[in-house]
Parts: sequence; structure tokens; C-alpha cells
Amino acid sequence: MRPYRTWMRVWACGMVLVTANCGIGDAPGGAPGVSVTDSAGVRIVVEDRDGYEPSAIVERIWQHGLEPEDYAFQFVLLGALREDGSAVVGDMANQEVVSIGSSGMEHVVLARRGQGPGEVAMPRSVVGAGGGEVWVEDFGNGKLLHFVGDSLVSEFDTKAIPAVSRGLMPVGVDVGARLLMVTAAYRPDFEEPWLFGTMARFDVASRAVDTVGRYPHARRPDPGASNPFSATGVIAGAGGGFVNAKTDEAQVAWSRADGAMTQIARWKQAPTYPTATTWTRFENSLRANLRRMNPQLSGEDLERFVDQQVSRYEVDASIPLPLFGQIHGAADGAVRLSTFSPGNTWPMRYRVMSSSGEFLGSMSFPRPFHVLDVVDDLVLGMVLDDFDVQAVALYRYRFGP
Repeated sequence: MRPYRTWMRVWACGMVLVTANCGIGDAPGGAPGVSVTDSAGVRIVVEDRDGYEPSAIVERIWQHGLEPEDYAFQFVLLGALREDGSAVVGDMANQEVVSIGSSGMEHVVLARRGQGPGEVAMPRSVVGAGGGEVWVEDFGNGKLLHFVGDSLVSEFDTKAIPAVSRGLMPVGVDVGARLLMVTAAYRPDFEEPWLFGTMARFDVASRAVDTVGRYPHARRPDPGASNPFSATGVIAGAGGGFVNAKTDEAQVAWSRADGAMTQIARWKQAPTYPTATTWTRFENSLRANLRRMNPQLSGEDLERFVDQQVSRYEVDASIPLPLFGQIHGAADGAVRLSTFSPGNTWPMRYRVMSSSGEFLGSMSFPRPFHVLDVVDDLVLGMVLDDFDVQAVALYRYRFGP
């Protein structure tokens, strides 16, 4: 077992305070079936209604990665959408950072693999900051790269600040242009039922790290083989603050950038349980991704390594599956919750929750789709074709006519 576990996840960000349009104390009572109360200054939204959930109309604006002249993506988990419809994405297998133009046709490699100035060794987070600004965290080299448009304007070495270079990763930007950071690596041998992660703000100019709160980050591993469908903590930047949840509870919590909780949303959701099909999907996906992410291995060495990794997992059919997968925040404080997909398979459906904590409906995509960023009615994501080739696509969605 490795001494540290590193989380390679990406969340979207925004820059407007979470309850800017719906302040505590003057909040509406909610739609029919939705109750809203106040508890010590925290807005509590409880959704008891069941039944039909409106489906959004989604329209693809552009797609990049499948044509001969496009960039050949290998493994995309990170990305930020800019206001003009262009995007910056990090490819963790190629170890490069790529800009895609607003038409989806052109691309520019912003940072290539390497250890020198303007190069990256392991891009772990890509965060939009508005106005065409994007921050890229390079975990491998221990630095932050700041882009405006397609120009690198500065690099900040974080190796002298271990809490930042190893322990934390950015998920958003607050209204003061400070990076919102969350726990990125941890020791898996903790004894508590849940390990709590850190929420912090990082002022790049002064190098000051301000811890503002905690959130449930990881569930204690069971002894022996690991359950691949175990509940976990998820967190994202949203509305210039944080939004977090545990995947075994039908609840989402919002906090301001200073860590103060402002809102909790709860809803009804019946549990489901793993089946043989669930395991098969997980195993096939895990094997494919292990082969994709370990190009240095081949032949019997690669297959032996893949078999060893698969053997670490065992399913307990009596334990419910997570209620949802990742959460993705937006600039207005809204949240997208992906339906749970086993292992490293990708969802096709996301539930859309407003900044006021009520479900608006769901959006479904024609192919497996991993949300990278959301700005207004635009959704940037990684999409798979019939041959599991990855591309990056931009969609517009809307509810109703």
C-alpha cells in the first residue's frame, strides 16, 4: 500500500457568492413539495416531492479530438471554460495543457511535458478565474501556472509550501482572487470512520495559506480487499465558495470562501445495490484505464500489473451503491450531480440543482460524458466515441421551450 493516496479529481469554479440572489432570511418557501427553513443562520432546503423530473434539451456547439487535425487526447479529467466559449484542458496521460479555440477547430499546446519553465510534469487541476484567466496546478513540478488567454503570464513555485504543493489542490477562486484549495493527498491508514479534509484559501502574492474549514473527505477503508463502490466525500468550487457532499447521503452543503456554511439541501433517494453487471462494468473500465495510464508497461508485465490491481477489489452486494458520483459547481452557485457510474466508467446523466438548493431537472448526453466546467448554460466535458477515444466537447443546455 502506498504511504499516500493522491486524489486526481477536477471541479469547476465560479466567482459569485453562493446565496447572492437568495439570501438567508428572505428566501422563498420553495416549490410545492420543497420546504425551506432557517437553522442558526443556515438555510435548510428539504425536497420531499417525487415524480417526473424535467429533462434539459442539450445541443452540441463544438467537439475537438476526433478529426485528423485535432489534438489527440489520451486522458482528460481537467478543464476550464472561458467566457468566449474557448477552453483550457489538461491531459494527464500526455502530460500537456491544451487550449481549444471558441470554434472548437483550432488548438494550441500551452504547456508541454517537462521540468523547465512553462512545462508541466503532472497537471492535477485546471481552474477558470474569469476574464480569460486560468490557473493550472502542476503537481509533478510543484508549481502554479497562470494563463491569460493563451499566454503564460507567471509561474509560482510552491515546493517551499508543502501544504500547497502536496497536500492541497485548487478547485476555485474567490472574489478576492485567492485560490480555493482542498485536500488532495492523505494517508490511508487513518482510524476514524471518516477522514476530514481541509478547505483553505491561498493568496498567491503573499504565499499565505488560510485554513477556513473541514469537510468529510474519505471513508475508512475496510480490512482486506477494497470495495470499489464505497462511499466517498466530494467537493467542488461553486459561486466563489465551496460545495461538498458524501455520496452515501442525499445531501449537499454550501459554504462561503471563509468556510461559513450557508445552505444545506436534502432530498429523497432510494438506495440501489451492486450486481454482477455492475462489477463487470467496473472491471472492464479499470483494466482499460490501467492500460491507458501505464504506457511504460507492455505484454505480460502490463497484464500482470493489471491483474494485481483488479485483485485488490471485492464487492459486497449487501452495501448500497453511492447515491451519486461527482459534483460540479458553477459560477452562480448551482450544482450538477452525476449519476453513479461504477469505477472509471463515465456517466451520461446529471441532475441539475439550483443555487437555492432545488432540483431543476436533469441533462442527458448521447455518449458517456465527464463534466469539466460549467458557465451559465454552457457545459464543457470529455466525451467518448464508440471506440473509447476521448474528445472534448462544448454543449448548451436549457429547460423548457
